[in-house]
Parts: sequence; C-alpha cells; structure tokens
Amino acid sequence: MNELFRYKTKLLILCLSLSLLGGRAHVDAQEKKDFPFPVTQYKRTNGLHVILSEDHSLPLVSVVVAYRVGSINEEPGKTGLAYLMENMMFMGSENVNRMQHMSIINRGGGELNATMTEDKTIFFQRVPSNQLSRVLWLESDRMKSLQIDASNVEQAKQAILEEISLRKARDPYLQSSWRFDQLL
Repeated sequence: MNELFRYKTKLLILCLSLSLLGGRAHVDAQEKKDFPFPVTQYKRTNGLHVILSEDHSLPLVSVVVAYRVGSINEEPGKTGLAYLMENMMFMGSENVNRMQHMSIINRGGGELNATMTEDKTIFFQRVPSNQLSRVLWLESDRMKSLQIDASNVEQAKQAILEEISLRKARDPYLQSSWRFDQLL
C-alpha cells in the first residue's frame, strides 16, 4: 500500500544541502532513467542541489530537505549535537514561532516528519499541491533565520532527554543496541 501510494503521489523533491534558496540554476540539468518519473537535477550557484520529479496523478506534493550532516560528523564523547539541531529546526525562526511550522503544515492538510541517519538529517513534508509555495517559504525561512538561543536550546535538550527516557523504558535492549553501534 505504501509503495503504491508513493508511486501515485505527485513527487516534487527538493534536496537542499545547507544553503539558502537562491542563486542561478546550473544549465546542465540531467535526467535520471532508473526512476519511474522524469527526474531533473540542478546545482544552484550557492551550492543548493535541487532534484525535481513530477507525477500529476494526484494533487499532492512532497518536499524533502536533506542536510549532509548526522551523527557521523560528531566527535567521540560529544554526541547528540546533530539530533539537537534536528529538534531546533522546529523551535522557530525569524517569521515562524516555535512549533508553528508543524501547525501550518497540519492546518494546510499536510503531514511532516524528520529523521536522522549517520550522515544525513532529513525533513519531509507532503501537502496538497496548492501549499507548495508555503512549504518552500517555511523551509527557506528556517534555513535563513533559525532561532538558536539559550531558551530554545534548553527546551530542545529537555525534550530529547525525555524522549530518551521514554525509549529506554519501552525498550530494555536500547542501551545494548547503542553500545553495539559504538563498537561497530
């Protein structure tokens, strides 16, 4: 079902790598042949990598913003910064209040989530296609003017500590899994 939904969804994927929106598009857009829909890629002059793929069978759009940073970039003994920053991305920006990004997406009929791997931090939003410009604006606003202050950092830290406590309580093998990851 999820596979079918994914292929029927209008895809417009934007991969933004730690850059602001803007700059001129690089002229040599290239097509990918191994994906069921046409894929066009652009490299902006500011380093932004944009990937577009369209399927007009449903009036939905997905926006994915991926930053090339994750736990692998952290120093041994100083872990959690990438996860803290993932949480900070919802703590507000110059034009959007704390947690308002989520509320705007949800009120517009969309859904969103964020995840982190060892080498990437990914923000995903799927909304009705008439909400595309709003999602792009939200993403560019938090890229440009994320509010990083002591209060937001402390709140994000507390939320992470609470989440870890809940996860430990639910999963008795969690610490063993983390230790195995460290050993690997």
